[in-house]
Amino acid sequence: MLLAGCAEPEPVAIELGTLVLFETRFDGQVIEATGTLRTHDAPRHYWIEDAELNRVALVVDDDLAPRVGERLTVAGTFRFDRTAGRRIEVSGLSPAPSAGAGME
Repeated sequence: MLLAGCAEPEPVAIELGTLVLFETRFDGQVIEATGTLRTHDAPRHYWIEDAELNRVALVVDDDLAPRVGERLTVAGTFRFDRTAGRRIEVSGLSPAPSAGAGME
């Protein structure tokens, strides 16, 4: 028997400001957001942020240190928890379109 709809859904493209404003609405959804990759060393963690400093943490196993400072488009499942905050369980990363052509 063939099951339809088993593939991961297409991500919803969303700006970080909107994601932050409506964080509970997007909890559990597959999203795609663009921002500048930032990091902190102790403990090592990563996030993306926009020019207004809307931030979302990234849950990823890869070492992203060489890409810190780059604008990236991140796809994955968005999670929000009042104690753990906002995060994206990353399923894909790609260079962002130029600043005039894409979202941030």
